[in-house]
This record gives sequence, structure tokens and C-alpha cells, in this order.
Amino acid sequence: MSTQLSVRARLLTGFMLVAILGAVVAAIGIYNMAKMNSQAERAYSDDLLGISYTKEATINLLYAARAMRNQILARTPEESSKFSAFNDAARKTLGEKIALARPLFRAEAAKALFRDLDAGIVQYDAARAHLSKLLADTSPEGKAAAIDFALGPLVKQATLVDESLQNIAQLKEKVAKASAEESG
Repeated sequence: MSTQLSVRARLLTGFMLVAILGAVVAAIGIYNMAKMNSQAERAYSDDLLGISYTKEATINLLYAARAMRNQILARTPEESSKFSAFNDAARKTLGEKIALARPLFRAEAAKALFRDLDAGIVQYDAARAHLSKLLADTSPEGKAAAIDFALGPLVKQATLVDESLQNIAQLKEKVAKASAEESG
């Protein structure tokens, strides 16, 4: 009977050690999974949303450009005011997307790019306002002046804003790639 008890004790001890070892391995696995989950959440909230908001801002810049083009081509004052409203809505959304993206960029290089973007947007808004004044003159000469302005200075300002947005997105993509390589 003492040998059976001894075997029973050994088996019980062995099972207990395996159970404890399994619990330790499981705890380490759970800890590492939680760490990976927090890194994935950070990557999503910081990197992917930053890129997404920046790209959406670029899309709204294109919407504004299309609305301005359609406003120039409008045949009636009603059409012109409809496209002017589209232009204003796209510009408002552009600003909202930039405001959402801004806090997701923490690097000094990104802050410098946002300062350049802000300066470009001020000039772009001034060019938009000037185009609106030119479009108030519905004569053929007024339309020609609006077209010349839209194809010249306005395109230049829109291109600068677009390039700033692209530079910001590319910087965030580099940061996201570095974060992914660091964690994986």
C-alpha cells in the first residue's frame, strides 16, 4: 500500500507541476496577446486613422475643385449657387478632416508640414474668395477672367495644398511602417 501511495503522490505531484506550468504559459500568452492588442489599437487609432483623415481631406479638396469647375460652367445663377454650396461644403469637410488628423501627428516634422498646410490653406481660401468675386460678373469677359484665374493662381494654390496633404500622409505612412516593423 505504501508503494501505491507513493506512486499516487508522484502522479499527483507531476500533474500539479504540469498544471502550474500550463498556467504560467497561459498567463504569459495572455499578457503578450494583450500587449499585441494594445499595439494594434494604437496603430489603428494613430496611424491608420491619421492616414485615412488625410486622404479624406485630399478627396474633399478634389470635390471642392470639381464644384468650382462646375460653378464656372454653370448656365444659370441657380446652378452657380448650387455648385457654390457644394464647394463650401467640401471646403468645410476638408477643414474637419484636417482637424481630426492633426492630433494624430506628433512628430516635429509633421507639425512643420501642418504649418505649411495651414499657410497654403489660407492662400487657397483667398483664391477661392477671389474666384467667387470673379464669378459674380456673368458677362463673357467675367467668365473668361474667372477661367483664367481658375486655371492659373487657383490651380497653383490647390496644388500646394494637395502636395502638403500628400507629404503629411507619406510621413504618417513611414511612421506606420516603422511601428509595424518594430512590433512585428
